[in-house]
Amino acid sequence: MSGTRRDFLAAAASASGALLFRGVPMWAQQRSADWVLRGAIVYDGAGLAPVEADVAISGDRIEAVGPRLSAAGARELDLRGLALAPGFIDIHSHSDLVLLVDPKAQSKIRQGVTTEVAGQDGGSVGPWGDAQFQETRDAYRSRYGIEIDFRDLAGFFARLKRQGAAVNLASMVGHGTLHAYAVGASGRPATEAERVRMAALVTEALAAGACGVSSGLEYLPGAFADLDELAAVAAPLKGTGLPYATHLRNEDDQSLAALEEALNVGRKSGAAVHISHLKAQGERNWWKAPVMLELFERARAGGLDVTYDCYPYVAYATGLSNMFPVWAREGGTDAFLARLKDPEQGMEIKVQVLDKVNQLGNWDAIQISNAATVAAGSVKGRPGVARGVLDFCHARMPDLKGTYYGRTGEIARDKRPGIEAWASLVRLAIALERDDALKAFYPFLVSNAGRKWRIPDDAWLYVVAELLLGLQAVAPAR
Repeated sequence: MSGTRRDFLAAAASASGALLFRGVPMWAQQRSADWVLRGAIVYDGAGLAPVEADVAISGDRIEAVGPRLSAAGARELDLRGLALAPGFIDIHSHSDLVLLVDPKAQSKIRQGVTTEVAGQDGGSVGPWGDAQFQETRDAYRSRYGIEIDFRDLAGFFARLKRQGAAVNLASMVGHGTLHAYAVGASGRPATEAERVRMAALVTEALAAGACGVSSGLEYLPGAFADLDELAAVAAPLKGTGLPYATHLRNEDDQSLAALEEALNVGRKSGAAVHISHLKAQGERNWWKAPVMLELFERARAGGLDVTYDCYPYVAYATGLSNMFPVWAREGGTDAFLARLKDPEQGMEIKVQVLDKVNQLGNWDAIQISNAATVAAGSVKGRPGVARGVLDFCHARMPDLKGTYYGRTGEIARDKRPGIEAWASLVRLAIALERDDALKAFYPFLVSNAGRKWRIPDDAWLYVVAELLLGLQAVAPAR
């Protein structure tokens, strides 16, 4: 791709020599500042070659960048031999309510992240109905002693502004949250009247400061949406430059159709489109990677504003429930467990799960990483297979309290010799029953997403690095 934004920035900087960062002048005369950072190797965030320079800061603003800056009364910090860059922007974060628990955001700040974009994958802080509000309020009150006193993004932003946080936060409004609020748990697409209501809620969220709309179409209830519903919630974005960001409906065998659906949302609504963590999951789907990139090129040539982000590694993290087909999860945990126990439906679920495992490679491609809701000693006061699994996992990483590691194939072989991993997975799901059943475990699924994947050097690719425990970091594109 020629004529990218990066090419323009490089050419402009070379021609003028007056700007090191866009819009940040080098000082021509002595000025005042709170801090002057001396002698660092400065990376400007636009892809230009790093240079040794001083950086002057007043309050929360970079005042100037240049050699041997002079500022009367400024505190100085010697950074010779160190790299200095603008704060990283985490464009795919799930750290919204976490900031009420840990406003210092240590896990982000220490990685250089200073701005987060939350409300991803179809889930956001509101709008919540009574049931969702009460569930969230009770959970945060009991786990963290935090009072939730808001039901939407406007209230959350106001609370965060009063409380303060070490990072800047932006948030999208989640389509899945909107669907749950307007449609409920009916397992169907929105009606015309419900689509109108959802679009109005998007408009309200944008007025409150939302920076786009996200969807997570592999998850419930987002999976129930059709193209008309998705286009309706994206339509208020037209002309704003704010994106419809989507976790595709499928990232493996049906990934090309899922990508076309996302592009069609943009075509039908007029909104910009962003594809979250683009991948071709499973070796049998690697051939699709260049086809996907060609679809992007064609869409952009046709006038669609479309971008995507990509992991810099070959794995991803999600809930254990993602191993099971959407139809099996419909109706909640009780309905799911009933289907598992039904001979006919249980066998169909098994067939589809085994196909997923085959796509990933084998059972050891699935690694359990976290079981935060399980109390020490037992599951809801009862010992059993789930406690055994956690004991087995924790034995491998005993220093990581609350975090458990173990591959599902290894767990099955160790805890129940002769019993296939599928049976172990089902026993675990049933043992954890009710609200713990599908929320407790977060497997690390080896997707081989990056192999045979040509990462183009263009200005509409973002590289996003998601950590396992829900807190993520982002690096700028090359």
